[in-house]
Order: sequence, then structure tokens, then C-alpha cells
Amino acid sequence: MKNSIFDLLAINTKILREKRGLSQDDLSKLTGLHKSYISDIERGKRNISLQNIEKIASALQIEPYKLFIGGNANMNIKNEIKQIIKDEFTKLVINIENDFKINYKKKTHNFLLSELDPEMTAHMVFVSSFESKSGNAIQECARRIASLKFGEKNVPLLVNPHGLPTNDIQVTGREQVIISNIKFEDEVVQSEIQKFITHHMASGKGKKRKESTTNQETIKELLQLSKIKSNTIQTKPADLVFFDGDNWNIVEIKAGGDLDSSNAPGNVKKMLTLYVALNVPNAKLYFATIYHKTGEGTTWTGAVKQYLSYPDMFLIGSKFWEKILPEGIKFTDFCKIYGDAMKEIDLNKRLKTMIKDCLK
Repeated sequence: MKNSIFDLLAINTKILREKRGLSQDDLSKLTGLHKSYISDIERGKRNISLQNIEKIASALQIEPYKLFIGGNANMNIKNEIKQIIKDEFTKLVINIENDFKINYKKKTHNFLLSELDPEMTAHMVFVSSFESKSGNAIQECARRIASLKFGEKNVPLLVNPHGLPTNDIQVTGREQVIISNIKFEDEVVQSEIQKFITHHMASGKGKKRKESTTNQETIKELLQLSKIKSNTIQTKPADLVFFDGDNWNIVEIKAGGDLDSSNAPGNVKKMLTLYVALNVPNAKLYFATIYHKTGEGTTWTGAVKQYLSYPDMFLIGSKFWEKILPEGIKFTDFCKIYGDAMKEIDLNKRLKTMIKDCLK
């Protein structure tokens, strides 16, 4: 069934607004139309005059007819997402191909694997390489996909909400970096963060267990550390940081689906250090995994829950992707897009070629 003209206007206004990194409030100010009026348009609940169509088109810097291009807006977004995945995972596969023979050769020196079929060992090498190297690829996919939803200016490489001078800062690669004037690595700051973690961590077992009280409200206690200023501009790399129109979101992404208990404390301390470095009251902090290790719909279990309030501080599997996917794209859509992208870069054929070449 074809979309009505109101549906097309609603879908396209929202997608084009988000692509420019504008909130409904931003669009309201640019057009002079009330925020509730914009909201009604995006829900297909408002008749609109030609004059107001022109105002919206002008604010979005498009020709008015583009607000009514029929039915394929989501398809265009899906194609953009697929291209992002193809870009990043093609680089990943090339990287694996370049050192596959070397990594296989190393495995042949492991006597524990001596009785395995060589082809089985080669498969193990690929899986190990793919899992260990996919983190950067999926992190960059997430950043670029978030940019489709929130706009590139709201997912910047230099995260600098305070407008600090950045003339002497050089960014290598495409990693996001928080710009700060807080002395966040200072011994006093790190000590206070550790005290906060210890004070709010979960305790007890069974019926006596008390869950962690480190949540989106209590972490604001750490903003008092902003008084410990640095004489120079500081930088801190982050997995993903974006502004959603209301809040800054700092996301620690784990491609492996979890952390072991020995790594959890240090990872949480790193997350809270990022929060201190950003130093804005309207910030949210999340621990995210790219998939749900026990399956969607089940309760996630992991060592990090000892230190962060669940589910307040977590984006697990589909919850993470739904946070950053553009309007109208579901997690199930994304999984299919990913599968199609893998087929188009011919992952299975390239794997077979890698194995065949190294076994010659």
C-alpha cells in the first residue's frame, strides 16, 4: 500500500531534519512554527499550508518537492547503511587477508593444535582474527550510522561542547576524541572516581544483594571534579559520543558482548573518566554490546552489572542499535542489511580462498 501524502511529509521531514542534525526545537526556531506543530507534521497529524511547506524546505535547505518524494526514503537510508558496512568490513577483510598466512603459520607451532585438521586450524585463525579486529570496524560503522540519524555535527571527531581551543590538536584516523580542560588523569581525580565506584557498587548475595547505585543521576556527583582544571587542553579517545538534541551520550562499545570480571573495574573507571572529561550536566553514559550474548528478550548477565545500574546504564544488543539507527530502521532490518553487505563483499568466498592459499 502506498504512503499517503501526509505519511510522506511526516517521514521525509523527520529523516531530513535528523540528517541535518536538527531537533524539533531547532526546526521550530528556524521556521517560526511552534514545536508542537512540527511534532504533528512528523506524526502525519497536521494539515499544512504551502507557505509552511516552503518554510520547512528552506530550513532543511532542500527543494520543497523533496518533502513528498514517495515511499523510498527508508530504502535510501538502508542503502547508505549497507554501504557503510561494506566500506568498513572490506577494510577489515583486506587486513585479515594480508596477515592470514603469518597467523596460520604461528598456529602450526602450537602443539595443542597438532592433531587438528589443517583446514580446521585455518578456520580457527580466521574466527580469531575476525573477532579480534572487528571492534574498530563496528565502532566506525556505529559512528557513521549515528551521523545519519543525528547529523555529522552532532557526532564530531573532536567532541568539544565547551568550545575549547583545538589549534594544536592533531587527530589520527577517525577516532572520536573528547576535548577537555579538566585534569582527569590527575591522581586526586582518579582517586575520587575510584571512591565513587566503591561506594556505589553492588554488594551481597541472594536476597541480601543490593544492586549498584551508579546510575544516570548519581554520576552527576562526579561533576564536582571539574574544579580541578588543567593548564593545557587534554584529550581522551572515546568509542562513540553523540548529541541527540537533548543530551550528550558517551557509549563504551564492546564487540565481544561482555567483559570478564578482571577487566570490568578498569573499564568502568575509564567510562567515568570520560564522563568527567566531557564535563556537561546533560550527559548520559552507557556500556554497550553489539549483540546480546544470551539472545534478545533474555535478561543480560555480566560482570559490569556489579559496577553499573542495570538497565539504566546499559545498551545491550538491539537496544544499542535502536539508539543510533535512523527513524524507521529496526534492529531486524539492520541485521538483514548486514547480511546483505557480507554477501556483496563475498566474505565466504574470500575466506575459502584465504584457507586454500595458506594450505598450498
